Amino acid sequence: MNAVLIIHGYLSSIRDFGTLPDELKPYYDEVIKVSLPGHGDGESLDNFTLENMKILLDETLPKLCQKYSKVDVIGFSLGGAVAKYLAQSVSVHKLVLIAPAIKYLRNPVLTERLDYLFQRTTYVGLLYKDTPFLKMMPKAFIETVRDLYEHDKTGLQFAIKRAKTKFRPKNGVTFVKVIAYINRKKKPIECPLLIVWGALDELVPYKAVEYCYKKCTNPEKEIVVVPGVGHMMLRAKHMGPVKEKVIAFLQG
Repeated sequence: MNAVLIIHGYLSSIRDFGTLPDELKPYYDEVIKVSLPGHGDGESLDNFTLENMKILLDETLPKLCQKYSKVDVIGFSLGGAVAKYLAQSVSVHKLVLIAPAIKYLRNPVLTERLDYLFQRTTYVGLLYKDTPFLKMMPKAFIETVRDLYEHDKTGLQFAIKRAKTKFRPKNGVTFVKVIAYINRKKKPIECPLLIVWGALDELVPYKAVEYCYKKCTNPEKEIVVVPGVGHMMLRAKHMGPVKEKVIAFLQG
């Protein structure tokens, strides 16, 4: 039997992945949605502790993987860090990391967005990267600003809601401790790897992507930089091609 594990991020839920879990069902015997400790429906975030995360990382998930002949893993943000750790611990068939939060905090948000709008960014794969800004049609520029605003509004509303209702200094400290624990694992990633990252990610810097890429010893590895979206990319509009890319990688 084959399965895919889908792991969400900090203060979040599996709903971040939208329709992706349902779209994966035809390809697997089981699609397993992993809830982090303290993050399940009706569960208290008091359960989000380093001790409970260690149980998940070193006992629950490895034992779960052993039940199947082939396991693919998809992780977003903190879930991406968890997925990386799992792939360094047990045999994983393929690994997808979406904005893996093994490192966090980056350059000022406004600077990143101005760089994007005026095409001064150096990230690979951005829309209009090879087109001088002055040659852009006004309509294209306006559409870019509008799409960026709509994405940021969605992500900001979600972040404010989560911060107001769920964030506490205690679980913030736990997040830092969990990432430190995960980063102590130095083994290479041996399975094929796909990393997806939003070029305007407000939380996870590109060096986190580079680190994961370099840890992978498998020749089948790729970084996909998505233009015009930040950390909450999975909630952005027009993410169909990204989901198609993930599915194609897993089934390729």
